[in-house]
Amino acid sequence: MTSILIATAQALLRYDTETNQTFIVQDANPLYYGISWFPNSDRMYLSHSGGSGNLASIEAYMRSEVGFISESGQRTSPQLLSNPHQIRCLTPPFIAATNTGRNSIIILNSTDWSTRQIRFDDVHWDRFDPAGQGSHFNSVEFDGNKLYVLAHNFDAGSYELQITWPDLASVTRRSLPGQQLHNLWYRDNDTHISCDSPNGGLVELNTGRQLWRHDGQKFYTRGLASNGKHIFVGATEIAPRDEREFRISRIIVLDAESYRLEDMVELGPFGDVCEVRIIDEFDLCHPVGPLSNTHLLAQNPHRQAAVRENIRRPVAIGGHEVRSGLADIVAQRDQARDVATEALAQRDRLSRERSAMLIERDAAITARDEAVAQQNRLQKELTARIEERDIAVRARDHDVARRVTPRHEPEPVNTAQGSVLRHLKTWLAGQN
Repeated sequence: MTSILIATAQALLRYDTETNQTFIVQDANPLYYGISWFPNSDRMYLSHSGGSGNLASIEAYMRSEVGFISESGQRTSPQLLSNPHQIRCLTPPFIAATNTGRNSIIILNSTDWSTRQIRFDDVHWDRFDPAGQGSHFNSVEFDGNKLYVLAHNFDAGSYELQITWPDLASVTRRSLPGQQLHNLWYRDNDTHISCDSPNGGLVELNTGRQLWRHDGQKFYTRGLASNGKHIFVGATEIAPRDEREFRISRIIVLDAESYRLEDMVELGPFGDVCEVRIIDEFDLCHPVGPLSNTHLLAQNPHRQAAVRENIRRPVAIGGHEVRSGLADIVAQRDQARDVATEALAQRDRLSRERSAMLIERDAAITARDEAVAQQNRLQKELTARIEERDIAVRARDHDVARRVTPRHEPEPVNTAQGSVLRHLKTWLAGQN
């Protein structure tokens, strides 16, 4: 029997290859990603994004340092990671974590959670950084002497960094064939394997040879484990970012020698598969030995029926009954998609109607303002004309008044009377 741990967007799962059962180990801290442990240890470490997985805006990136590391569900580190991806236990007590959202690697001391951050350029954010686009570091491996860090690097071509341990002093860069790669497995000196994620397959990194690729439905491959007989690859249907949390989680089983497809296992609607680790056998992709407390990870199975038989029976997921048959799941998914599509269409119609109403309102406001402005102009003109009329009326009245007022001239004096008066005055003067 091989027990496999699978980190998904919604839960940490355990899949039993013999009974074909899926167990929910944890689901309290969604956006699970990295899984690792130290040799001969019963303590398992997980990385969590802390709800910051959908980083589609600058605001989301600003608030994304809420990721953390948990230890066997009992202890947690401070929230200091931004969208962490894979982790790897190194020499105890140190853990290497890809601090993907901040374009760096962090070395944590699992004893006290003290950290050391390692940067490789001046770009401090994975995206939205004025200095450029980050490398999207997503995977880390360790051989005792070196750290091997894989850069997804978007469409610019993936590459690997080799960093000396424990001094972290020397860094060597190697370009890799392909882009958006995940996981590093150094199978031997000549065979270095990675998930060719956007093409849904596996690629050999020294030669660029395609080892396997799914020819049917297109999947995004991520998560890699092998017990030497089989290779287990995580796979999720490619979907828009906002739909990835509820896609069907799958494990693809390949023959380890021929890379031939042997099985494809549906685990349930738990979203993106991020990591795959074998816990009860030696995992060649995580060469630290089995986890000591494997039996403690078994919980009530999520699904009892064998996926291969496609038995249709209800199972409870989050308090809701869903049918386990593939056709039923697909039908339910398509129905939910149709409902969502109609809701989006209705939202768009309402948005367009609202926009039209706002345009009409703005046009009415503009017309009203123009009418008020025109009325004010006419009022000013009328006031000016009334003032001009009043001035003209006052001027006219003044002119009329000036012309009709009589002049006060002295009355003329009779000459004869004047002469008599003068003689009279002279005589009176002589009598005195």
